Amino acid sequence: MPKTPGQQRQNGVRWTVFTGVSNTSDLAMRPSRALIAAAVPRGMRRAGAQKEWLRALKEDLEVLDLRVDGYSNLVRIANVICWAADWRTMCSRPTVAKIMERTGLGKATVKRWVRWLRERGWLGVVEEGTTVRYRKGTKAGLDDDGYGNRAAVWVLCAPRRPRETEERSTC
Repeated sequence: MPKTPGQQRQNGVRWTVFTGVSNTSDLAMRPSRALIAAAVPRGMRRAGAQKEWLRALKEDLEVLDLRVDGYSNLVRIANVICWAADWRTMCSRPTVAKIMERTGLGKATVKRWVRWLRERGWLGVVEEGTTVRYRKGTKAGLDDDGYGNRAAVWVLCAPRRPRETEERSTC
């Protein structure tokens, strides 16, 4: 029985190594809870719902300081990423091409705002996007691993809420 990437056998028991690359072809099989939790940036938490994430993003002071055109582009891209998310895991896997198609924005603009969201912690990277040619273990694309080109998987992240005990002690 061939092993799939990230899986190993020890004493007849199969266990999974968290490699940062999920073995699923799409989000039909969700990434593991541990992989999602590891992707959440420090100081952030996994968003509870899409509307909550969008509201928090739109109310962020750094976002409100953007120029009108930048704010518009960011919100359009965030909407596509947000509404493509799985409701249970808050993981989203839209491709750059799909975001471009839905927003009407150029590739450089989409990549710039996705990078902006990632750098500020609004998106945690569960899985980096890859192609067969550049994926580890495929001998520069000579060996086909059967996964094809893989879109990046992001988890929607929001700033941590203050704890109730901290709020009560300051009142």
